[in-house]
Amino acid sequence: MKEILNYPRLLRALYREKTIFLIAVIFTSLMILTGALLPHDVRKSLMEMLYEKLKDVEFSVTGIFMNNIRSTGIIMLGGIIFSVLSFILVGLNFLVLGAAMVTLAPEHGTAFMIVSILPHGIFEIPAILLSFVGAMKITKAISVRIAGREENVSAKVLLLETFALFVLMILPLLIAAAVLEVYLTPWLTGLIAK
Repeated sequence: MKEILNYPRLLRALYREKTIFLIAVIFTSLMILTGALLPHDVRKSLMEMLYEKLKDVEFSVTGIFMNNIRSTGIIMLGGIIFSVLSFILVGLNFLVLGAAMVTLAPEHGTAFMIVSILPHGIFEIPAILLSFVGAMKITKAISVRIAGREENVSAKVLLLETFALFVLMILPLLIAAAVLEVYLTPWLTGLIAK
């Protein structure tokens, strides 16, 4: 287990899967742009949907962390069904992010929009992106197994690397994001709102 859970090996594995990472970055960037370009009434509807979803999340480090763990876990497990669910969930997440950026800035100012998203987003966005990469690695592992083709890396190794990705990178990022979202973001938005 110790040989699996080490950062240098994980970073080499991520580098080896740079095409998957590039697909994730391009897809999420396009979804942010699409969300930003949506008509005003559609953006408003997306924001209302987001507020409705978040109203049941307890505003505490534990509540936000558990919500984010659930979301990233579902995204990663979506890799089992060839990442279809993962593409939908990640697409919606980043579509809403693009819509939020364009909606919050005119209503509350650019500074408010930045401090509402950036402090915890620095950690949460990469965690979501990495969970998406993990989903696509799971899909690749299943595809390799089903096709029975020879690969440089076995399906078992791909799955172990995905587990290491979750433990070594995604979990710490989500912990940091939850702490910042509860303690720093409200303080910063309070300063801007004054």
